[in-house]
Amino acid sequence: IGKRQTFSWLSKTNFSNNNDFRALLQSLYATFKEFKMHEQIENEYIIGLLQQRSQTIYNVHSDNKLSEMLSLFEKGLKNIKNEYEQLNYAKQLKE
Repeated sequence: IGKRQTFSWLSKTNFSNNNDFRALLQSLYATFKEFKMHEQIENEYIIGLLQQRSQTIYNVHSDNKLSEMLSLFEKGLKNIKNEYEQLNYAKQLKE
């Protein structure tokens, strides 16, 4: 029911007539129940999108590859003292 239609029904409803009163209440109930269903569907959709986005962000932040790479570079900078160590380190980088 649209806003105007509701006001029209309210102004036309004979509240002392049980049938009119019940018809209005049933119509309002059905309308608000539909609103609630739409709201639930929208909320579930939005929550789903937010969960996907959250998972993507979590995966980026929990990616240990970055930490592993930083550790490997740090190890190379600190520990390479000769050509043999440098060649072994290069092998690790390629892996």
